[in-house]
Amino acid sequence: MQKIFTSNSRKQLYFLPVRLIVISLLFAGFCIMSKKQPLSELIGAKFHLLTILDEPPTNNPKHRKVTAKCECGNIKDYFLGNLKRGLTHSCGECDLYTHKENAKGEWARIPREGEHGLTKHPLYGVWSGMKDRCYNHNCKAFYRYGGRGVTVCDEWRHDFKPFYDWAIVNGWELGLEIDKDIRAKELGVDSIIYSPEMCQFVTEKTNCRTRISSVFYEYNGQSKTIPEWAEILNVSKDLLYKRIGQQKWTIEKAFTTPLMKNQFG
Repeated sequence: MQKIFTSNSRKQLYFLPVRLIVISLLFAGFCIMSKKQPLSELIGAKFHLLTILDEPPTNNPKHRKVTAKCECGNIKDYFLGNLKRGLTHSCGECDLYTHKENAKGEWARIPREGEHGLTKHPLYGVWSGMKDRCYNHNCKAFYRYGGRGVTVCDEWRHDFKPFYDWAIVNGWELGLEIDKDIRAKELGVDSIIYSPEMCQFVTEKTNCRTRISSVFYEYNGQSKTIPEWAEILNVSKDLLYKRIGQQKWTIEKAFTTPLMKNQFG
């Protein structure tokens, strides 16, 4: 009986060798990656603060564990993959301390965030925002702070508690903002550091007026910031920002156009 090959069957026969080659390469790669590294090569290896000592007697080959000693003296079992990928740096129990790499490439102990139990306090947001502006390149305000060399002092940068203690005894109240520019101007120095010596708490209006990056708007012979104009005109600063920044209104139109009935100022 004559066998008839369709066009689809011819295509399948043509691509069969290619498929076999791809499958063979994938299998070979899997075998190489799954090859177990001898324990003798692992003993003594150091991953950040952990030094491998041994391997647990019972181990899952898919999720291999090793026994390692932290620099603080704690000995525990860890997933080898987490050590190699840098996901585990220490035992995590070093007197409530964790470890991070400093600028010199050294691993030093710094207080673990959250141990103070104050992460929900309003000042924690002030502290986090201050650090973001100085060190987070994804922060919208980075170019005005960290981008021009503004930093946070070592006392505050790695530990929230000293910042919190300073703020409580230096006039912080809900709604006030931290300022580093006023005292710098008084001393005739650059305002490039957040520190106990240079900072104070002020109102939003004062902070906007003294901030180096503040924009002043001229109207009726007066030069003021948006928050100041909002207070004078008895409208919200957000409305003025929207009219001038987003809708590109002129200053006179933004300041003189009355609110619509369903619009909140």
